[in-house]
Amino acid sequence: MEGDSLAHTYDEVPVMKEGEFCGNCHQFNWPTRKSFIDPNSTIVYTNIPMQNTLGEYKLSKLKKTRNCQSCHLFPNSVKSHTFPGGHDKKYLEESFEVTLERISIDHFKLMIKTNGIAHAFPTGDLFRSMRIRILTPNEFLINEWILNKDFIPNKGNLNQPPKILVADTSFPPPDGTGETIKEFHFQYSNNGTEFKFEMYMDYLNPTSHIQGSVPISESLLLFKKGKLPIPPVSADKG
Repeated sequence: MEGDSLAHTYDEVPVMKEGEFCGNCHQFNWPTRKSFIDPNSTIVYTNIPMQNTLGEYKLSKLKKTRNCQSCHLFPNSVKSHTFPGGHDKKYLEESFEVTLERISIDHFKLMIKTNGIAHAFPTGDLFRSMRIRILTPNEFLINEWILNKDFIPNKGNLNQPPKILVADTSFPPPDGTGETIKEFHFQYSNNGTEFKFEMYMDYLNPTSHIQGSVPISESLLLFKKGKLPIPPVSADKG
């Protein structure tokens, strides 16, 4: 550093502008079950993605207008080294919009729309989940939805992954509109004027919450909450 300047010289590496550069850490396949259980086995990989973030991005219509770096690096700004993502509370909060629709007297539809997320969500680590809760004004839990990838152990084929995907409830990559909307239905019959909602990132699997040593304050992030006025029943819905 010379004088009062806070700048330093640097070299631009073109490959760092490409999604494939990010895929070095965020796109890789499962090893075979044999690679896991046989310590003398050479690690062999299947053709099934274990983390598929780059592949999800390539399925997204947003790939035509942005790359990974434009959302996670903030080029030409003072935030260019912060890499906001799945652990950034403000970034997560701004990435979702929440609305409520009343279907009938006691039937409601919670709608959550992604805002600019160019891959599936949650993505990355297999154990990540997104938790969505709807509550009464006095914090009584009405319903909770958990969005994630659900696996079961593979106890058979040694050439397949050690875990088998049986369900995927996460937000898929956005379509032509650049957004993804998921609907969550619930019923509640008591009179009231509003509901509360909470949205969490859960970074651990259920077993780790019970048996692990990571405190809840670090493993469960409340990133968005608010109040939803209960709309009246429209005439055409009775």
